[in-house]
Amino acid sequence: MAFCSNCGKAMSPGAAFCPGCGAKAGDKSQSESKVIVYGITQKFLIGGTLKIYADGVLLGEVKKNEKAEFPIARDCVITAKCGVNPVKEKTKVKGGIITVIKYEYDRISSSFIAHVSEYV
Repeated sequence: MAFCSNCGKAMSPGAAFCPGCGAKAGDKSQSESKVIVYGITQKFLIGGTLKIYADGVLLGEVKKNEKAEFPIARDCVITAKCGVNPVKEKTKVKGGIITVIKYEYDRISSSFIAHVSEYV
């Protein structure tokens, strides 16, 4: 019996696609896990480097108007900090997919807003 490398569901031998998630049989790229973070794009902000954390552990930084990719091994919570100010939003991400997070600074509330997209 074969198992899907993406979701782990049992597959019949010779199956081209997983009956559970639709992943191509033997395609390891389906199980890639990473978080892509885009830095703040507002022109009026000075500085704007974000420190990115997964479950409280520093993954790295992303500067204003730049993009950074961080591999993740499992489900976790992504948080960010800009200077000494933590971003209030916590983003739950799942292992096995690619999550894109774009942070935007809201001048009215003086807070950061995370816009999240997930790709399987």
